Amino acid sequence: MNLSFLLIKQNRCVIIFLLSLLFNVAVFAQLNTRYLTQYTELDGVPGSQVFKVLPDRLGYIWVGTINGLARYDGYEFKRYFSNPNDSTSIKGLLVWSLFEDHKGQIWAGCGPGFLNVYNPITKSFRQHDFKTLVDHAANVEIGIGAISEDDKGRLYFGINSNYGESISPALLYLDEKEGKIKAFISADTIRNIMSITKDKDGNTWVLSFSGLFKIDTNQKLNKIYSIEEEVKKNKDYPNDIKCTKDGHVWMITDKSKLWDYNPVDSSYKIYSTGGISADHPFSNNRITLDKNENIWMGTLSGLLSFNRATRQFEIFKNETPKQLEKAAIHTLKFDSFGSLWIGTATQGLLKYEERAVFKSYSFNKDDKNTITPGWVNNIYETHDGKIWITTSGGNNGGINELDPKTNTLRPLPFRTFLPGYYSVNGLMESTPGELLLSTNLGTYQMSTKTNALQKIVLNGLPANTSINQFYKDSRGNLWLCTMKGLYKKNKGAESFTKYDLSSFNGNAASNEITRAFESKKHGLWLATNNGLFLYNYATDKIERHGFDKKAGDIFITQDINAFYEDSAGIAWVGTWQGGLSMYSVETKKIKTYTHNDGLPSMSIQAILADTKDNLLWLSTFDGLSRFDLKTKQFNNFSITDGIQSQLFADGSNLITSGGLFVFGGSNGITIFNPADINKNSTPPKVFLTDLKLFNKSVVPGEKSVLKNPIDETKEIELAYNQNNISLEFIAIHYSNPSKNRYTYKLENYDNEWRDVGNQHVAFYPNLPPGEYLFHVKAANNNGVWNEEGATLKIIVNPPWWKTTLAYIAYLLLIIAAVFGVDRYFRFRLVEKERERNRAKELEQAKEIEKAYHTLEQTHETLKSTQTQLIQSEKMASLGELTAGIAHEIQNPLNFVNNFSEVNK
Repeated sequence: MNLSFLLIKQNRCVIIFLLSLLFNVAVFAQLNTRYLTQYTELDGVPGSQVFKVLPDRLGYIWVGTINGLARYDGYEFKRYFSNPNDSTSIKGLLVWSLFEDHKGQIWAGCGPGFLNVYNPITKSFRQHDFKTLVDHAANVEIGIGAISEDDKGRLYFGINSNYGESISPALLYLDEKEGKIKAFISADTIRNIMSITKDKDGNTWVLSFSGLFKIDTNQKLNKIYSIEEEVKKNKDYPNDIKCTKDGHVWMITDKSKLWDYNPVDSSYKIYSTGGISADHPFSNNRITLDKNENIWMGTLSGLLSFNRATRQFEIFKNETPKQLEKAAIHTLKFDSFGSLWIGTATQGLLKYEERAVFKSYSFNKDDKNTITPGWVNNIYETHDGKIWITTSGGNNGGINELDPKTNTLRPLPFRTFLPGYYSVNGLMESTPGELLLSTNLGTYQMSTKTNALQKIVLNGLPANTSINQFYKDSRGNLWLCTMKGLYKKNKGAESFTKYDLSSFNGNAASNEITRAFESKKHGLWLATNNGLFLYNYATDKIERHGFDKKAGDIFITQDINAFYEDSAGIAWVGTWQGGLSMYSVETKKIKTYTHNDGLPSMSIQAILADTKDNLLWLSTFDGLSRFDLKTKQFNNFSITDGIQSQLFADGSNLITSGGLFVFGGSNGITIFNPADINKNSTPPKVFLTDLKLFNKSVVPGEKSVLKNPIDETKEIELAYNQNNISLEFIAIHYSNPSKNRYTYKLENYDNEWRDVGNQHVAFYPNLPPGEYLFHVKAANNNGVWNEEGATLKIIVNPPWWKTTLAYIAYLLLIIAAVFGVDRYFRFRLVEKERERNRAKELEQAKEIEKAYHTLEQTHETLKSTQTQLIQSEKMASLGELTAGIAHEIQNPLNFVNNFSEVNK
């Protein structure tokens, strides 16, 4: 078919912007405006006109606008700016198209005439030239408006012009071998491409001014003729195309009709919105598929959905803000969590998420059926399922009847039936159709049908006593919690008996009893403004708990606001400015949870138990909180979740017969089904986003400690002087990103997990050498944890002088040194021994020499004596004797030698 007629309707930024202001119609159906979240320039969106949205594989949301490209992570929009002095920056401004290829690269077609590709490893852009391949006049701005990839990894690019001027060839592809963009050559001329998509079999479908084409898996182009006559006849021109898993091809037209084309038999069906969406020849409608392959349609008149099973359309009901319901839509895509991201012509970026939100009834002065102003101090359900709510707002306060089945509310300001009265403190249904009201000037009985009042007197109760609560226990006794004591009327009795709680064991207590709670194990608990008390049915006595240090632990404060007793008999006590306390009646032990444990406020106003899921719901002085009795973790909810205000009233709560939870506060009530709030069970995606050494990001590269992006890295090895580390991480989940929570641990360093709330960076300065495993986990806003999380093995090598080889060398040196010292000292010992021996020998030599001299002297003396004797005639015999001696010592040297041998 020749679709040259599409020239008049194909438009871009300027025309769509103008027309979106002119063509809007009211729509009525079942999509819920409360599921919409708006992001504008105030949030960081580059411009109010969003042309393309792309959720990538990691979970980031890429947003292409009239004023550039940004990436959203749930916390901030990261802008990408064109810089003529930076070759790695993006080029162009207005974003025509966005696509992620199988490598994780992001392709962005930007005006005027740029094709950018973002490398997530280097975090930089490069460009491909394509304008020379397309014939066009110099004054015609062209750009890449559609990108797709087939199963073989070939990328196709569809070219269009800014104002729909006819151009050709309009189909290009990337030659990966040469790394260049080339024109797709075919027998059929393809002009101005609007959409490209891939089917389940790997075929690529191309919607253009020249008609509908299919590129098969052999990369052969075939034209589809079967719908051409229908287009010409109705002048209803396809704008966008998507393929479902059953092989069908779906198209949306100018007139917001859906075409279901079956390629097997070339048949088609057409579904019309029935006029609920405006049509216009200049429209540029878009479609996308959800996880169930239902069709979602973005039109100039807003968002529609088409259920393929029921063949029914759904649109927004007429609620505020109406400008979001009817916003002109340029683009729409689902992320992996099931949230729909919508780019609009004037309202910025929208997110449509079918999440559980709280329903609140708050005062609105412009609505005559609004709840009466003031703090909600009573919430009560009557036998017919109606909920009665009283507010204390002076003359403007009142009583309200809410029908939860029809969501209708009937306000009754005090001034209309109780002139001069301004407060209802206690409320109870005495008989069907009759309410007991305790006011500032007495007790009244009120007809719920006629609103007629009758003042009554309660026997045994002083006049004008302010009753905080009428309470009937399981035994049929009626209790009155008043500001002047506790009163009890036994079943069948005529009057009330007072119990005075003003003092206990000589200590001041409180007669300001606010609430009573019957226990299945212990009796009747009494909450007061100065202490927690327990009434014993068997003894008819009252005792105080959590006050006397001698008896056990005590509460941080004695102003008791809320109470709940679980099936095990453990008392959960909410106090004013004292947190949430878990109290064991038997052991008298108290465990208190505070801000440090995740409580939003230290003032607990009311407690309701979800026994099915083992949860406690707490209203506080700073929003609602849900406490998991198993994990002991808190999840907190604020005004952004739909609650009436951050401030809740003490004791203002109710569980209805239908299982609804109701809490009252400063600006009305919040009502919800706890099972609905627990539905958000998809955990967040968790991964590392940055590694910093000494507060400087590490860029991946061959010579870097990171070879790949940090989210793709399992292990890093660092030198000893690279030990000042910070790791950044993120949990991608968009329900309420500000309430995503993190906990991390560095194994072999941290003893425990670090619960860091919403902080998503870990610092480890001066990390000692060793092997570590960093592990981070995260939870979404509903407390669902991604237990697997992200991990990174970190090896910090020691300096060379602390390595194993160094220590071996040190050991060898020590051994050598010890051996050397040992040899040295052994040598010294030997030398000393030798010195001693030499000294001894010298001494012996000296002794011998001395003996020798002595012998010589003796010899000389004997010779002299011998001479004298010989000469003496009288000494002949003596001469003979001396001659013998002389003969013996004639040789002194022999004598000395003989002497030495004997000495040895």
